[in-house]
Amino acid sequence: MKRLNLLMTFAIGMALVSCAQDGVSNEVKAAFDKKFPNATAVKWEKENDTEWEAEFKNDGKAYSANFSTNGDWVETEYKVNRKDLPESISTLISTDFAGYKIEEIEKFEKPTSSGYDVEIEKGEEMVELVFDNKGILIEKKSIQEEDETEEGEK
Repeated sequence: MKRLNLLMTFAIGMALVSCAQDGVSNEVKAAFDKKFPNATAVKWEKENDTEWEAEFKNDGKAYSANFSTNGDWVETEYKVNRKDLPESISTLISTDFAGYKIEEIEKFEKPTSSGYDVEIEKGEEMVELVFDNKGILIEKKSIQEEDETEEGEK
């Protein structure tokens, strides 16, 4: 029994050291574990002064999820295939952005909304389109090469 207690104490201590080493608080990790109990291969990174981002696998898909430093869930994103994009979005892109090529599609979920981020490209021009779940375009913004470099450095 003493041996089991010693092993448990060691395991808990190692988990606490691991949290301290990567800087992620126990509160953030607990919120993540509650939301994604089946997550594997979790890697944490400081997104900014107020958020942590976890990159992980869940149900065979690559995900990223952001949590505030106090453990509140902010957003989850995962890549989807073009065939999974709602037809209304595919149609809008084909008609309103003829000649653009879809580079990346992500499904996002937030506490109060969900939808799709679609990056499209035509020549040197890159654009991010944000759609709500109903397929309505809610934001369009140009992506600068600097943004891409920063993303690649993460």
